[in-house]
Amino acid sequence: PARGTRKWWAEQVLSGAASNLPALAEDPAECAKVVVGAASRSADAQDGAQHQNVIQAQRILLDQFAEPKSVTSYLTELKREVPDQGHGLWWLVDDAFHHILHEQVSDDRPDYLAELLQALRSDGEGALAVEVLHMFGMMHKVDQLPDLVRTFSTPLDRVLVLAAAALNRKPQDAAQLVILLDQENDGEAIASIVHDVACQRTVPDVMTFLRGVRELPDIVRSVLTMFTGESSGRSDFDKVQLCSALRADVHFQSQEQEREYAHQILGRALHVAYRRDFHSAAHGDVERAQLHDIPAALHHVDRDLGTLRTWITTELSRNDTPDLYADLYIEDQRRTTVDEIAAWAVTRSPGRDAADELIQFAVKELPAQHVGVICEQLANPGKAGRRGGASDGQFHMLRRAFAAHATTDKIGDLLRQLDEFSRLKHESDALLAEIVDNGGPGNGDAFRPVTSLRKICEKLSGSRNRALASELRRIALERLGGRPARDVPDLVGLAGSARERMR
Repeated sequence: PARGTRKWWAEQVLSGAASNLPALAEDPAECAKVVVGAASRSADAQDGAQHQNVIQAQRILLDQFAEPKSVTSYLTELKREVPDQGHGLWWLVDDAFHHILHEQVSDDRPDYLAELLQALRSDGEGALAVEVLHMFGMMHKVDQLPDLVRTFSTPLDRVLVLAAAALNRKPQDAAQLVILLDQENDGEAIASIVHDVACQRTVPDVMTFLRGVRELPDIVRSVLTMFTGESSGRSDFDKVQLCSALRADVHFQSQEQEREYAHQILGRALHVAYRRDFHSAAHGDVERAQLHDIPAALHHVDRDLGTLRTWITTELSRNDTPDLYADLYIEDQRRTTVDEIAAWAVTRSPGRDAADELIQFAVKELPAQHVGVICEQLANPGKAGRRGGASDGQFHMLRRAFAAHATTDKIGDLLRQLDEFSRLKHESDALLAEIVDNGGPGNGDAFRPVTSLRKICEKLSGSRNRALASELRRIALERLGGRPARDVPDLVGLAGSARERMR
């Protein structure tokens, strides 16, 4: 090629004729085109020596650029030319950044990086400035970063450098950096890293980071709060995975601490998911993506839903403990109750078996008051977060299961509070019939023992509940037909008056 043409300069680069290159440096944009052309040819030839010559030529040229504006012109053209070659030449850009930050940003030129960033942004190359800052954050040792970020006059530039450490390094490095920043009480920098780790790293990486900062419980809680917040962008499946990982981890100080963190994640995830579904149901939209389906995610990692059942019972027993969910509710919002979430989980359960599991749990483990509230939630499809048919059917499932499997004392407790539950009270005849029939057809056609009925009536002996007790006895006497003959005298004896006995 003719001397001085772009092809001729490319030959000079490939041959390693470094002495000629300073003459080319007068036009930084042309330099970039020459270097990319030479790199493309060396890639085609798969020549290792030519590859090294290209790297050397680029570094010589960069050293010739005295002003940040010239470097800006070179980097801009380099980024424009590299994608057009199709040879995977992005290493050229990385090497240029690395060389500039190693050779130009030094103790002799403390302001060079700030001047370079200003030049890039003045030319409309803000994206290139971000890449420079990321490279700057990656190329220094972790223990150097706290001192380095203090040199930036712009807080957002500090954030970009810290983001490189939080997102592009190993999660262990990010944890080490947080520990160092905590020793210097740099809360702003810590908040930046916590945000990036919690919102943008994979679940295994978040778990590794948490292990690294496990001696700093406030940091751990900050990560969990950010991870499970409504604006985190994390899917319900992510939250369930992290909850499961925490429950299984052996690196934290105690099993109690692991359970506390796992409990916090699941609870916050449930509150956020319930409110999202409640809002969707109010607008007639209850369909959602698979990754945003927390009951399905729970069932996927925990077939018997033991994690969810443990959360419900623990929440119901909490008294004076701090509110883990207060920040999820602004002042004018009504707080979601555990009973509402339990009812919603039943309606959202993936399949009949999972719903049955939660219904049996409610019947056998929860106090009667809470069973009544859950029934009312299921009777109101808007509150349960689904269209009417599904939740109404589950209301009847729960009512029958309660009549069949609840203890005598629990049944008596619910009946004494029946006035508080409008749907159950409205269908009290059906509830009493199911109690007498031990859940009704489909439950073995068994009848509740007369001794159990007598105890229930004794619990309803007060004046307020006398009519309900009389109604229970009436229904029991009317359903003599299928009982063994030996039950008849006891049932007649159960009657509260001569008139009832005569009937």
